[in-house]
Amino acid sequence: MTRAETQRQASARWLSKPGKRASTCTERRHDSDDQDVSEHLAGSHESRGDLQQVERSTIEDVRIAISEWQFNWGQEHTWEKQFNDRLRAQQECNSTFHSVDTFFNICEDHVQAGREVLSDLRKISVGYCRNGRVKKDKFSQIYDMLTIVLSEVKFFEVKLDEYAPSIPDSRLSSVR
Repeated sequence: MTRAETQRQASARWLSKPGKRASTCTERRHDSDDQDVSEHLAGSHESRGDLQQVERSTIEDVRIAISEWQFNWGQEHTWEKQFNDRLRAQQECNSTFHSVDTFFNICEDHVQAGREVLSDLRKISVGYCRNGRVKKDKFSQIYDMLTIVLSEVKFFEVKLDEYAPSIPDSRLSSVR
């Protein structure tokens, strides 16, 4: 199954939930009927799939899960612009806040899925290795994956706190 097919299925599951119908702009509906807010947030319909609740007990499994989880917005210093562009597109899309709330719900789900990946990394780090080289290699791989996931999770947590704080002071969204 390709990433595009996985994303289409995940989008269909998301949209089939009660009250989760995504508001899309007329232009985006015209481009593709099955493109939704999550695809727009991720950058393209092929750039990410939703993580499924499967046992990820090896480094390879977790690495695959990370590649499917990431939004692939390029280098970290460009994430701010990518986020603002996508948020602005959602704000212009609809005069109601439904589209923006959907955007932030997807961000919240992305953070939760990232936390699950971090938990999986913790689980696979525990284990006995006799060989020092294998231990060093395993440590390096886990550390690399940890920095990738943690930086993206932290970025979205900061954005959620900024735009949809749990204690309302000035909120753009009521997601949290």
